[in-house]
Amino acid sequence: MHSIQPITPRQAEALILELDAYLCCIYPPEDNHLDGISVLEQSGAKMLGAYLEGELVGCAALKFHADYAEVKRVFVKPEFRGRGLSRALMSSLHALALEHGQNTLRLETGDKQLEALGLYQTLGYGRIEPFGEYRCTPQSICMEKVL
Repeated sequence: MHSIQPITPRQAEALILELDAYLCCIYPPEDNHLDGISVLEQSGAKMLGAYLEGELVGCAALKFHADYAEVKRVFVKPEFRGRGLSRALMSSLHALALEHGQNTLRLETGDKQLEALGLYQTLGYGRIEPFGEYRCTPQSICMEKVL
């Protein structure tokens, strides 16, 4: 049985490093927009962890902007995928956004992350024009959902 709980970026450090290593293998450095622990802490991002039998196996974060919240750092360790943890994290992020008065969510993912694209599409995210720092990144696919 899994649980989704608030965590700090420091608690997710091993997951963030694993995600960074994966993304750096599939995209050139200039196309990676990786918010590290200090950026997440300084931005006031809210982070959630997915626990399975007491082990932290996934994470996701929200960064709040004036008119939207940005989904960041969605990751589940490969050996724990296929158990609904990504969906559970995203559902909890949606609730967290609403708790903080934000009903528009945006995200960026890469064109090589087909599983992520499929997940976001099934959750009702639609493609939008690149926003923010993603405007000059050809591999970026930006999406939005209004809750």
